[in-house]
Amino acid sequence: MKRILFSAAAFVTAACLFTSCKPKTERLDDIVKDLSADSYSLSFDKTYPDYGITKTSYGAESIIAYADPEDVICGEPWRIRFPKSSVPIFKIPQIVQPTCPIMIPLDIATRVEDVLTKADPVGFAGLKQLKLVDSKNVLLANEKFTGQFAALKPDMIDDSVLNGLDYNKFLLLEEPGNLSPGFTRNFYGTANIPDNATKTNTITGANTNFVKIYRPVLIGCLDPKILALIKERAIVFKLTTPTAWQLTTLGQDSTIGVLSKQ
Repeated sequence: MKRILFSAAAFVTAACLFTSCKPKTERLDDIVKDLSADSYSLSFDKTYPDYGITKTSYGAESIIAYADPEDVICGEPWRIRFPKSSVPIFKIPQIVQPTCPIMIPLDIATRVEDVLTKADPVGFAGLKQLKLVDSKNVLLANEKFTGQFAALKPDMIDDSVLNGLDYNKFLLLEEPGNLSPGFTRNFYGTANIPDNATKTNTITGANTNFVKIYRPVLIGCLDPKILALIKERAIVFKLTTPTAWQLTTLGQDSTIGVLSKQ
């Protein structure tokens, strides 16, 4: 009987060797196949077919989400000046950040993280799940992304052009490496653009449909009165000219303003 049991065990062992008896790695394509396109966003430099990463982009092409400055480890000068301000995390086709984070629903974040770290242990080393404000999604990011926030600090734009303004009523976005005169970072303000645009019926649908707002020459968005004042002050401080920035409005009641470059 012992000989029979040993032979059976040996057979199973041999079978495992020939059929690769090991846990099957999930494929990204399978994990996200049932998600709506506007509920997540992933971008990659290349594909990893063996792990079901068959495209360089999944989900929404445009996102604006908001993170806690403590979670993305903003520097002390920033946290002292703006203790309750969220940090906008954005991906817009016309404005590409040096390292784009991955936004994914919380309930599948661990599964996606596992696939990525197996697909590229070096490139995705140190991934962490960062909570987003008022969202069911999380960011999957490492120090390559969060490291950019450590040097954030108030600058001349905060102290002059934006002095005394409610940061929740506007959001200025700038292209990294191509900042407007006087700008030292690629965002100012904390307005929730998707939420406000949807509530005011300016745009129906998800982030992917915000084409009228996310235009290539976008400077700022939301409260038209605030944006008009920002433009006026920028002209006074000789950061722009009267004709270089254009303010237009969207929506049935013109409640959404868009400040853009000519």
